[in-house]
Amino acid sequence: MLRGKWVVGPNIGSGLYGKVFEAKAIDEKVYDKIVKVQTPQTNEKYETEVEVLKRCSGKTSFPQIYDNFRLDNLNCIVMSREGESIENIIRRSKNLKFSIENCVRVAHLTLNALHELHRFGFVHRDVHGGNLLLKRNNRGDLSLGIIDFGNASRIDSKKKCHMNSWNTSFRVMKTMSYLTTDDHISAMSSTIDSNFFPNF
Repeated sequence: MLRGKWVVGPNIGSGLYGKVFEAKAIDEKVYDKIVKVQTPQTNEKYETEVEVLKRCSGKTSFPQIYDNFRLDNLNCIVMSREGESIENIIRRSKNLKFSIENCVRVAHLTLNALHELHRFGFVHRDVHGGNLLLKRNNRGDLSLGIIDFGNASRIDSKKKCHMNSWNTSFRVMKTMSYLTTDDHISAMSSTIDSNFFPNF
């Protein structure tokens, strides 16, 4: 139980600096939320993510934030559960890829969501299949949600990306598992060229 109102369920994900658990309100029967629990090293990421989620409140392309707090030096965010990551869906698919039609559909949903985020004055800076979630809405239509705004930045910010990613430019970060072959080679000499990466 967290703060006397959130019931924490099983762990459903782990990362370098924290874990994600299923969650629900004390008076609810279904675990339809998650709580993201992170270590103190993520203070800056925590503050950034809370700022973005509050700014994007009410929009279907983003998790809805219900609560945020610090507990025993841990950073906690309670938010809506948004579906399954594109990364996991592809891993389960027979050919390890989407059809052309589904690629176009997902690309359209992703660009619309990013456009909305940019309208709010933020760039994500870590867009990949693990941070794009798909689900069906109440009408059965496919919807897409973007998650993990710890590396996000205001469009006019000069803050560089850091922590569990390579420092690249003021606008772009790169998660190691999504680096290109050329970038992996460049990483050996501690130089990474970010000129080809869009400012998403």
